Amino acid sequence: LDFTINNKITIIYGLTNGHIYRHTIEDKILEDSVKIHESGINKLSIHNNLIYSCGEDNSISITDFNTLTLIHKFKQYHSSPIKSLKLHNDYLITGSYDQKLNIFKITNNTLLHIKSIKTCVSEINDVDLSSDNLILAVGQGVEIFRINQ
Repeated sequence: LDFTINNKITIIYGLTNGHIYRHTIEDKILEDSVKIHESGINKLSIHNNLIYSCGEDNSISITDFNTLTLIHKFKQYHSSPIKSLKLHNDYLITGSYDQKLNIFKITNNTLLHIKSIKTCVSEINDVDLSSDNLILAVGQGVEIFRINQ
């Protein structure tokens, strides 16, 4: 993911070692890195200066964008690696190899668990949410769900 901060292009990314890295392109230097996950990071997304990440360690993490400080880590919602993470307005949806989707409301820099959905899709690799509240789960199959807000 890349962003412009103080007129400098900044890249944020995660690797298989569980670290989140922040680089400034103009300076060609690594600004900072921090180990957030026990193993590989599968997805990152940024919302309101917070980095939301999911990984092979079955967890979802919230990290401060500016300081790269871990704010929260949630391990109780999936029993297998989390491969997908989607932000939509103030909602976060995760999908995992455990065939579950979890829906969270983002509130006060934390996650409020709204709903868990067991799917028929094994090895969920991606999720998406349409403007009319349809969730698409894709993996070894496809399934669509309608959510009520």
